[in-house]
Parts: sequence; structure tokens; C-alpha cells
Amino acid sequence: MSTWNTAAIRQLLREGFSDQELKTLAFDHFHPLYNELSSGMGKGEIIQRLIAYCDRTEQMETLLTWAAKENPRKYARFGPYRREVPSPPPQRGPKGTGDPDHSVPGKHYGTGHRWAVLIGVNEYQDWANYGRLKVCVLDVEAIRAQLIAGGFEPERIRMLTDHTPDALPTRANVLVALKAVADATEPDDLLLFYYSGHGDEDGGQSYLVARDGRRLVLADTAIPISRVKEIIQEAPARAKVIVLDACHSGADIGGKGPRAMSPAFIRRVFEQARGIAILSSCEQNQLSYEWQENERSVFTHYLIEALSGQADRDGKGFVTVQDASRHVVNGVKLWASQRDLVQTPTLEYRVAGDIILTRCTP
Repeated sequence: MSTWNTAAIRQLLREGFSDQELKTLAFDHFHPLYNELSSGMGKGEIIQRLIAYCDRTEQMETLLTWAAKENPRKYARFGPYRREVPSPPPQRGPKGTGDPDHSVPGKHYGTGHRWAVLIGVNEYQDWANYGRLKVCVLDVEAIRAQLIAGGFEPERIRMLTDHTPDALPTRANVLVALKAVADATEPDDLLLFYYSGHGDEDGGQSYLVARDGRRLVLADTAIPISRVKEIIQEAPARAKVIVLDACHSGADIGGKGPRAMSPAFIRRVFEQARGIAILSSCEQNQLSYEWQENERSVFTHYLIEALSGQADRDGKGFVTVQDASRHVVNGVKLWASQRDLVQTPTLEYRVAGDIILTRCTP
């Protein structure tokens, strides 16, 4: 298998281009990143952010194609820009037994028990501000089934949807369920939090809107993303993943239409998230589209594909967070482009190793 030679890419950008050229590149090709570049930012910081952004959004080829066109001499000098690394041996441990698997190399996290809290909200009490969604509950049910197929024990999965009357996805129920599961984890375990529904922001905070969320008193009734991250960061588990499928395009909100994910919302989602992998369904100013024919969101459709093993391109026998991110980003971007739409899932990854999500048959 191969990986990007970031040292060579960094040297190419440093030697081949000026600060202003790099900012123009960001403006023309990576506008969400451009909005994060301040006027006093040094060249090294700009390069670091460019490389990190292109890596997590699967756009390194776009960056290198631009560099080759704009400065072919420097491009030829500093390559190759990919390097071969040995693949880990395939892991063929039993699936679904619940016993920690210690056969995976140490750079991977999540080899113990797998825990998940899955939230799906279609119906909202504040229907005037948060229109009914169509696929969130189906998304969660499909994710649960795929997680079980990939090695999660059913009793370690908490699911709160409009179809679970004993555990509806209210603010209190969601926070209690997440806290209880987080506290039960052990250091070798995986903790996954998945949310499908409306997101909103108010007073400098980003929120997941629970079934009983009210726009007028959002801070008192919705779920602060900062609190979700706090609970997860306090969990003993070292493998921690948040998946957010918010800002759905299919919201029935009368004449107001759906609200796109704002720059402030997505920035607050990703800030102060050390030790957590966060996968979001779209970038700022974008919508998360619903695939009505498949009765689920486009993002979750490709996430389920990834978890089923299609993202395991190296035949390892398991799917990691970065495997899943690559598959989801490629699939969603292709789907959107074929329909003259734009949607780019985004991964913020601040973990030293990689995190195993599910097992599969290589």
C-alpha cells in the first residue's frame, strides 16, 4: 500500500510557491480552508493547513495537479509524492464474540469491546422551526445492523429514535445514555457516537437538536456539541469516534427551506477535539442530501458501505476510521457531482494511531 509523502509535498510548496500563491490556491480550490487563513499567518502554517486539509478531504491529487501545472520544474525536483509502506497482515479473528482482540498491531486503537450510542430524530416538538425529516431513523437502524455484522455486540449498542418509545431521543435521554455508555468503557475499547437529525447554533454554541429541542430556548433544550465531546473525552476508552449527519436537505420547513451547515457550526464541531475522530456529513455552507430512492441519507449510505468492508481496500480484515472516511468522501462527492450538487464529508482526526471501526472478511 502507499501513503502520501508529506515531507516532499511540504518542501515543494515551500520552495515552489509564495504565500500569496498558496492563498490564491486555497481561494480557488479549497474555499472552506481559505476562510480559516488569517492575514498574519506564516507560510509554514499555511502549508501545514493545506496539507492537512487536502489529506482529510481526499484532495491531495488536486493540490499536486495544480503544483505540477504552475511550477513543473519544482514539481519534478521534489518527487516522488507517494511512498510505499508495508500493509499489516490480515486479521481473521472471530466476529461478534465480544472478546478483546489483541492480534491487531499496536498502532491501532479499538481492539477491545465496541460500544455505540446511535441517535436518530425525524420528529420534533418545535415543528415550526425544525421540520420533519424522512430518513434519520432508517439511517440509525441500518447503522446498528451493520455494526452488529461488523463485530459489535447488540447489548453494547444504545439506540434512541422516534421508534424507541421507552427511550425517545430527548435531550436528557441522549445525555444520560451517552454518559452511561462512556463510563462503562475500558481503555482498549471503542466508543462511537452517531447522530442523524437537525443541527443548529445560538449564542456562540453549536447544538444537536433533540426531539424536545426548542429554538427559542435552544441552550436549555438542545444538546451542546461541546458537552458531547466532553463526555466522550472523559471516557476511559482510547478509541473515540463522533459521526454527525446533520443539516439535512430533506427538511420539511414550509417556505423557509433547509439550513446549510454554517462556518461557525462546523468550526465549533471540530475545535477542542483532541483524542477524538470526528466525521461530519458535509463542509460549511453545504447540505447533507437525502437519497429518497434508498430511504437514507447519501452520507450514511456510503458509511454503511464502508463499514461492510468495501473500504478495506488492503485486505486487512477490518475497517478503520481513515478507511471509512476515504470511502465516504469519494462516494458522496461522486454522487453529488452526478446531480450537479456539492457535498464533501469532512474528517477531523487528532489521534496518534488509527481506530478500528468494524471487522470484515478480507
